[in-house]
Amino acid sequence: MNLKCFICKCQSITGDRLTDERIQGAQKAMSNAGTGKQRLQGFISKIEDWHRMMNLLEVSKTKQYHIFLD
Repeated sequence: MNLKCFICKCQSITGDRLTDERIQGAQKAMSNAGTGKQRLQGFISKIEDWHRMMNLLEVSKTKQYHIFLD
């Protein structure tokens, strides 16, 4: 009996909402492919809103700086 071991190496991809949408769109487009690799099954998308948080920190820092100047 020949057993082949299939190890799924899942790759987590983080990005903004557009990146997440593109990954899901690519997986949906390839959903009828023959193998799991061709169907892009190993990719897991996760939304990281650190861009938005950095903008919030920048704005709060700028506002605090202006308060000290006034």
